Amino acid sequence: MNWHASETGSEACGRARAEIALENFMSKSARSPFVVIASALFPLLASLAFGQENELVPIVSPPPALAITTTSLASGTTGSPYSARLAATGGTSPYNTALSYSNLGVNYNGIIFSGIDQSTVPNALLKPINIKETEVGISMSFFNSRLNVDAAVYNKRTDDDILNVSISNTSGYESSLQNIGKLRNRGLELLLSGTPIKTKNFSWNPSFNIAFNDSKVLFLSPGVSSLILGDGDPARFGNFSIKQIVGQEYGQLTGFAYKRDAHGNKIFGPDGLPIRTDDLVSLGSGVYKTTGGFSNDFKYKNFTLSTLLDFKFGAKVYSVTNAELASIGLHKNTLAGREGGYVGKGVTQDGKVNTISVDAQTYWQSISGESGEGVDNIEEEYTYDASFIKLRNVSLSYTISQARLNKSFVKGVTISLVGRNIAVLLKHTPNIDPESNLTSTVEQGVEYNPYPPIRQLGFNVNVKF
Repeated sequence: MNWHASETGSEACGRARAEIALENFMSKSARSPFVVIASALFPLLASLAFGQENELVPIVSPPPALAITTTSLASGTTGSPYSARLAATGGTSPYNTALSYSNLGVNYNGIIFSGIDQSTVPNALLKPINIKETEVGISMSFFNSRLNVDAAVYNKRTDDDILNVSISNTSGYESSLQNIGKLRNRGLELLLSGTPIKTKNFSWNPSFNIAFNDSKVLFLSPGVSSLILGDGDPARFGNFSIKQIVGQEYGQLTGFAYKRDAHGNKIFGPDGLPIRTDDLVSLGSGVYKTTGGFSNDFKYKNFTLSTLLDFKFGAKVYSVTNAELASIGLHKNTLAGREGGYVGKGVTQDGKVNTISVDAQTYWQSISGESGEGVDNIEEEYTYDASFIKLRNVSLSYTISQARLNKSFVKGVTISLVGRNIAVLLKHTPNIDPESNLTSTVEQGVEYNPYPPIRQLGFNVNVKF
């Protein structure tokens, strides 16, 4: 049984975390030349950014985080599972500190026009992001490695994160790059693997992993309790926006919800239309809290069947696609009430059951807006649970044994039938894939007319010489 603990502190310009794992490098001696070389290279792993007056500013602190097992470094035990990990952030270009220009593609009387080539206000006063993380883990093997358990808990604190903050388009830009507040992430990671069944001709090798993450915005800036993420114009999707809100999880989807009574019933006005909340409310986070997967390898003689299930739970997504479909009468929900009118399920303002019939088009456009992006949206209607379970991969392989190759120059042949995105076993999002997102940046939780996922089927031949 091996225990490890690590505490890291790194400063870098960005958000992505890179980890370089050096596993089992102490195979024979604690004085291995490889260790000396690695130790000499670590201080060189630094990123550079141009600050004011083109001054070079190193933005990654050099010492790596070490995960040390209970076996002594000085013992030199063969096969000791020593490991080292370098944790750093990156991804924000140094050129974000200054304006950039390019040709606009306009030619007038032989003169080529040029202009500012960015929609984000540069910030020459950006400070390095600061991340501090503490992690404790355990690795155990039982029954001659027939059962393996790896688990870790972590607590991560991010200060001066670098984010695009929305600003008024009248400024000529869409966003401003700023160091914003403090964010906390903490969670648990677990991996179970092994070989429950192993005979002469058959074996089963399953692997299950799951991770839980809890995030919280601790602070933004003095006097600021929320801000809109990214370069999006809030009016682009009606009243919807993605915000950082102090005291809540990262990436809150905000919009109008249905006004409800004490029993959770929707409240309808005298015109038979639903009433929305007086203010914008949080509709949930667009970031998944639980992720994981379950893989299996079944081997029988020369045949191998491999499967992979993956899942994500705990995120919401606002579907502009469904809002637009409803606004133009192409959503399945709009079929009801086309003859005789639609009666919304709920109560009136005086607490009585709603019985007022409304023209179906009027009803649905009062919720989604006339174009699906109107200011009268009730965003709750099209905000869905983005949880899912998918059968991601399946493959069936046959390996031709070397004995059947008659000592030819071919050392091995494997023929495989493979499939990807085979089936969605669970989802709560009509008409769209739950993983759909308008952007791959920090603004998670909104989709807009994405391409559908593709189911792929293939045939592979692998030949070894």
